[in-house]
Amino acid sequence: MAVGNRTETKAAVTAALVPTLTLANHITLLNDSVNESAVFRKDIIATETEAAGLVTINYANKDTATVTTAVNLAVSFTNIENGDVKYLSITKGATDTISFTGATDVSIRKDYIDGTATLVVYEVFNKNGNIYVHSINIDNSAPASETTQGGLEIATTAEAQALALDTKIITPNKLADVNGGTLKKKVDIGDWDMNATVILAVTHSIGDWTKIIGVKATIFADDDSSLDPLSQDLFVADNPGAFGTPVITGAYATNATTIVLSRLTGGWYDSVEFDKTSYNRGYVVIEYLP
Repeated sequence: MAVGNRTETKAAVTAALVPTLTLANHITLLNDSVNESAVFRKDIIATETEAAGLVTINYANKDTATVTTAVNLAVSFTNIENGDVKYLSITKGATDTISFTGATDVSIRKDYIDGTATLVVYEVFNKNGNIYVHSINIDNSAPASETTQGGLEIATTAEAQALALDTKIITPNKLADVNGGTLKKKVDIGDWDMNATVILAVTHSIGDWTKIIGVKATIFADDDSSLDPLSQDLFVADNPGAFGTPVITGAYATNATTIVLSRLTGGWYDSVEFDKTSYNRGYVVIEYLP
């Protein structure tokens, strides 16, 4: 069928002014949006009470709920709409468990929450009509141990120096107090035929060698039967072969890269008892300032 010519007359269109939004209008709209956001309204808090291990969290006109329990707790939710993000804080006994009805718990370390934690903060959100809970903060008043997660407390200087606690942590600052403000480093001496060689240089790898304030060298005999102190500087030590007889058995010197060890010619270490090679002769312990 052919289409005829259009002969209708169109009504006149009257132009109208479109309202203009000022900066103040934008600010007001933004503030209203923020005020209605659950993320920015965590201060709207309500306390819920559990009864016989059950509690229903009603999020009408609130964004954060707190619950205290001394028994295993089953939690359900009302008035949390699609897209809402809410918060839930639960104070509980260390072994009290938490379960959720009508919500999926996606928290990590659920075993720790149920077995050790005494305070758990959850983020509760509705995504496409499904409610999820996720722990975002877990606190425990009991101290941590080698096998149990828990709270950590920093030891005082006196406690660190007493070396008697196993329930507090020692910070680098406290560790410096325990060690008198110095650090120590152990270095292998490596191969040293002391019968044939008087001097041996051992690399210390300490950035500022002027901070080295002490060196102690411990020497292994070839048969590993004894650990002997190699004397430091002009330090006088007992003769390892005749205890009670003071002798100088060796010395050390430091430079920018090495600790230079030397044994006394004709002394205790100038012996076939210390000529084994392909063998770590002992250790150097270096004390230095941070």
